[in-house]
Amino acid sequence: DALPIWGDFKYKDETFTKAVVSEGITSIGTEAFKNCNQMESIEIPSSVTKIGEGAFQYCYALKNIEIPTRVTSIGKLAFDGCTSLESITIPSSVTNIGEQVFKHCYFLNMEVEEGNPVYDSRNNCKAIIKTETNELVCGCRETVIPSDVVSIGDYAFIDCVSPTGNIMRIEIPEGVTRIGEGAFDYCYTLQDIVIPASVTSIGEHAFDNGAADNLVIYGKTGSYAEAYAKEHQIRFVAAEMPNPEYRNPKYEWSEDGKSCQVTLMTTTGASITYDAAVTSEVLIPATCVEKGTTRYT
Repeated sequence: DALPIWGDFKYKDETFTKAVVSEGITSIGTEAFKNCNQMESIEIPSSVTKIGEGAFQYCYALKNIEIPTRVTSIGKLAFDGCTSLESITIPSSVTNIGEQVFKHCYFLNMEVEEGNPVYDSRNNCKAIIKTETNELVCGCRETVIPSDVVSIGDYAFIDCVSPTGNIMRIEIPEGVTRIGEGAFDYCYTLQDIVIPASVTSIGEHAFDNGAADNLVIYGKTGSYAEAYAKEHQIRFVAAEMPNPEYRNPKYEWSEDGKSCQVTLMTTTGASITYDAAVTSEVLIPATCVEKGTTRYT
């Protein structure tokens, strides 16, 4: 059974698996559910307008959460350590997001609801971007940095690692001028990063705590990136990163199943579309009730 939550509450270190916050409560307080590491889900009513700092910190089992559409503020480290959380949508009502809000969320994909006046997730980039300043404030393992971003914010990718041990590659697009403090701190599976000549500032601890151990910075000779790599004893290669990745394929089949159009997102945020060759007719069985968009062989 779900644990009902009401009044002025703080349930740190409890062992329940589901919680239901009562209608009428307007705020999830600071560290309200911190270390509730067996809680798998929580229902938050529409009356809530604020999620406090560290509210769900280290809720390792939390898989599902829906942020109500009246929430305007999400505090620092609110979901830090929610390692089972796979996706989250930031409502259009949210106008303030604290630092490191999704730290240690290894499998998380994020998006901002359309119509948000402060943040966006343009081009399905799987990141949170400040619309007015074009600053990427929060990213994840699957983020593709859009080409119009001009700044990587403080702690934007902190502790963004691949728990399966896969190599991480990041290509920062031309036009970005700043990489913030701690931006890739603790990213110990990061191996390759392209830093363009437009970058003229890299904050303190940007690649600390294991992030620089196996890192190679690719850039142009004489660039700020080269000087930074030399100063911080990081290997530098004066070249573009080989084999740029193409991600997030989308497949659009024709009604007769004889042709398919494929759209791919590149690591620089651009997209390419082409007609795929279909070598045999696609047969849809009579039992099929819904046509998908990604079925292929």
